[in-house]
Amino acid sequence: MRIISGEFRGRQIALAPGVSARPTADRVREALYNIIQGEIFDAKVLDLFAGSGCIGLEALSRGARHVVFCDNDAACVRALEAALVRFHVDPGRFTVMRMDFVNALERLRGSAPDGFDMIYIDPPYQGAYYQAAMDGAVGLLRPEGLMVVEHPSNMPFAYAPAGVALEDVRRYGTVGLRFYRRETQQ
Repeated sequence: MRIISGEFRGRQIALAPGVSARPTADRVREALYNIIQGEIFDAKVLDLFAGSGCIGLEALSRGARHVVFCDNDAACVRALEAALVRFHVDPGRFTVMRMDFVNALERLRGSAPDGFDMIYIDPPYQGAYYQAAMDGAVGLLRPEGLMVVEHPSNMPFAYAPAGVALEDVRRYGTVGLRFYRRETQQ
């Protein structure tokens, strides 16, 4: 895996040995960032279920102001932290949280009052985390913020939490992306 564009373009992202993480493929990441390219510069991003960190690292490479990486797997977090050091990312531009998503979302509710411009949710495909993660994350989105959910393209997916509207659905082989926009308060 490699960073596709920006400051870290071409740099390799190493996977943690022995971890069953399923990193977002280069072509899916490239398509994602082509879609959201106008929204990422100076954005505050949450990479929930970060795994290899490829989504958040790509955001940093493309000029995101700050990325919060969250993953519960110690090996993934170590590999991600090593990549951040290897890429010489300013420590003020990222936060790494090694904890389960429920606790991370709860902690972020208290420590990130201004919210996020983009939240990327990519839980283990075999888990039943989607609804809980989306419900917990929606309150952390800024008005007009974007929540992107990665899922198996063949998975029935009709859920949208209150407060967001489904804006777009894309398929890339076995991977689906759903884009939700935070509704503005009336």
